[in-house]
Amino acid sequence: MRTFLLLIILVLAGAWFYPPYAEDTANVCSAFEKKLSVLVQAEAKKAVPAQRSNDQRVNALLDMMKSVVAGANGMIAEAYIKDKFPQLPPALGCVAAYWKITFDPDLTQYMKGKIGAKP
Repeated sequence: MRTFLLLIILVLAGAWFYPPYAEDTANVCSAFEKKLSVLVQAEAKKAVPAQRSNDQRVNALLDMMKSVVAGANGMIAEAYIKDKFPQLPPALGCVAAYWKITFDPDLTQYMKGKIGAKP
């Protein structure tokens, strides 16, 4: 029984301390923010037509997004978690959101007013 309890504690500690280590950030919320930013940028690059991929305005927009996320230090993610789950502490919500987006990288779950594509 004691071994099982120790194993659970180790798994929870790993889930808490791994995101900042893996994303090279200061805290869990900034790790979630960085992971989300990387996914959004990858999706944006896929969505931009090939002839616009060298457009300076598109590249400037992506660079601006990188700098905003780098300077936010987790505050954007923390505000999102406070809005989405007001009863959870923000750090705990960021851990859950980080692991959710790691295993299910579908970005539509983070958008308000999802727009359905019509055929």
